[in-house]
Amino acid sequence: MNALNRAIAMILVLMVAVVAVVVSFVAVGATGAGSIASGWLEPQLEDVAGASDSARAAIVAATIAIVMGMLLILRLEIVPYRRAVRLPLNPSRDVMALAAEGEASVTRDSICSLSENIARSVHSVRGAKCKVRFEESELHIICQATIAMGSNVPDLCGALQYNIKKTVEELTGLPIREIEVRTSYESRGTGKRAIR
Repeated sequence: MNALNRAIAMILVLMVAVVAVVVSFVAVGATGAGSIASGWLEPQLEDVAGASDSARAAIVAATIAIVMGMLLILRLEIVPYRRAVRLPLNPSRDVMALAAEGEASVTRDSICSLSENIARSVHSVRGAKCKVRFEESELHIICQATIAMGSNVPDLCGALQYNIKKTVEELTGLPIREIEVRTSYESRGTGKRAIR
């Protein structure tokens, strides 16, 4: 419904802007009243064409203001308005996420928890602890994973990096610069060997 409302508003804005341009062309004498809109706005355009010079100057000024206002409204409809209200951020704890609707803060702890849950969902990962740094508008995630004895470390690291990057970027909208994976095998006797 929101997209339909925006489309209707944009069409109306464009129609008003076009009519204002036509009126200004008639007011400056660039075209005749009957040659543009025969029948639809003809009486009003004839009044504009027959107006005095000072009235035409006022009409041109008004139509320029109307066109500028319509362009402003069109811009606001195309590029969503971002609220000027900002919540106070704790730089050591919060990270900003930008979306089409505005800004949102995401805590580093929640990104850590998300990364750890994603890591634990990968086969052969027994546990994970993650740290998040926010550097130059991008995330840097360090993941310390405990893996099952006999796991293929390069494949497991690739799967961890891919899954964490894809999910965190999708859910938070924040770009990830780097995911550093450090692995250690689980202690003997704490679990079963990985099955390939």
